[in-house]
Amino acid sequence: MELQAIRYAAMVSSMTFERAVSAFAEFLRVHDDERQAQETLLDFLGWDEPREEDFGRDVRIILVAADFSRELTSSVLWLNERGLDIRCVRLRPHSLDGRIVLDVQQIIPLPEAADYAVRFAEKTRQERRAIKERAPWTGFWFVNTGMKHPQLPESHGRHWNNCCRLGYVAAGGGLKWSGALKRLKPGDHVFAYVSKAGYVGYGTVSRAAAPVHLFTLADGRSLNDHLSGAWRNHERSEETWEYAVGVDWMNTFKIDEARRFPGVFANQNAVCKLRHPETLQFLLKEFRVAVDSVLPAPTESESDVPAD
Repeated sequence: MELQAIRYAAMVSSMTFERAVSAFAEFLRVHDDERQAQETLLDFLGWDEPREEDFGRDVRIILVAADFSRELTSSVLWLNERGLDIRCVRLRPHSLDGRIVLDVQQIIPLPEAADYAVRFAEKTRQERRAIKERAPWTGFWFVNTGMKHPQLPESHGRHWNNCCRLGYVAAGGGLKWSGALKRLKPGDHVFAYVSKAGYVGYGTVSRAAAPVHLFTLADGRSLNDHLSGAWRNHERSEETWEYAVGVDWMNTFKIDEARRFPGVFANQNAVCKLRHPETLQFLLKEFRVAVDSVLPAPTESESDVPAD
């Protein structure tokens, strides 16, 4: 029973939110249920809007049976200690005055220990995630393109199509974001990420950060001229200026072909060191990057710089 449930959970964990909505909508149609699939799922998840990067990261499993063997409960307890969320609910039918009534009891975790079990499992997951993300830095950087949604109008300066076509990434609105962009130096290797889509580009930094109105391209025109109306540095204080970093993109994907997997590393910061082992291995394969041929090992001083 527990293995079958884990297979189902694994299937759900690899689904996108859009695919889950489609499957649920088909289920509602077959059963003549008038509920709206997306609204019902958003309400269940407690979200105001779809969040593709968060969907399927943690899947809860509930096993329901008239009884549970010792072997099964031992397996469930062990799996819960390793960060899964599996609950066992026992249903026992009784006959009462010609009716069938059910005695429903949660036996794992025990009701009085459920809150502790949930908090302990979450603490365990966070600790393991922290260990993975604090792994030794390999020298690759995570760069957020600043697109808050894949449907961002292409006229926007941070749209990936513009970044890809003109060779840059941008950030601004405050020193927190422009300052992070200034950490990148020529020769640094970066993976670009689009929120709610995935990773879309790999390249090397060709030019350090500069305000977009002073950032000139190969034709001698400024980035501001190329994307007239997209930037308004002249209307802002210097602290909130939009900055750009030049990037020679070596391998790119369209937004609808972005690379991701459940649990892929993502961050709201404009720039941070990419330490997550599974994400790095995934990206090296997807973007066809041979580490030994492109990247020397970070120096001791680089490795010791606090991450983000």
